[in-house]
Amino acid sequence: ISYNGKVVTDSQLIIDFLTAELKLPPTFLSSEQQGVAMAVERMLDYHVYNFGVRWNWVDNFEIIDKYTPLKIGPAFFTRFIKKVVRGRVIKSLNAGGWGDYSIDEYRLQWVQDVKAIEQILGSNTYLFGNSVTQTDLSAYAFLHAHTKMPDHCVRSEEH
Repeated sequence: ISYNGKVVTDSQLIIDFLTAELKLPPTFLSSEQQGVAMAVERMLDYHVYNFGVRWNWVDNFEIIDKYTPLKIGPAFFTRFIKKVVRGRVIKSLNAGGWGDYSIDEYRLQWVQDVKAIEQILGSNTYLFGNSVTQTDLSAYAFLHAHTKMPDHCVRSEEH
């Protein structure tokens, strides 16, 4: 994200930065809400993150140069390094069981995850009422990153 001209990239770094920047108080969530918050964060860390990794490094590797401006020596060497990284990403996704999903199955799970967040949000301004929580920041970080993907990737007529 970019906040007041400062770019912060990793989801946990974003949470820590915005928590400090916005001077968020210690958690005010009930025990039940804390459980829901943890489940949402784990869903984001596992499903939504892996969807982005799979989409970028496996299903659309030809555009990886646009999103990863890595340049190491001659162009052929940079392409080789990216292919090595891609191979390791595929191996990691397969080890986690994500290699068996088709892109349509990934999209379906992504839409289901977004709908689950929408259901928790309901008519509230934030996930757990009228005050921002770290879970809101985490959801924002992950979902914002996905808005940078091309329309055909995850967006449906509903989302």
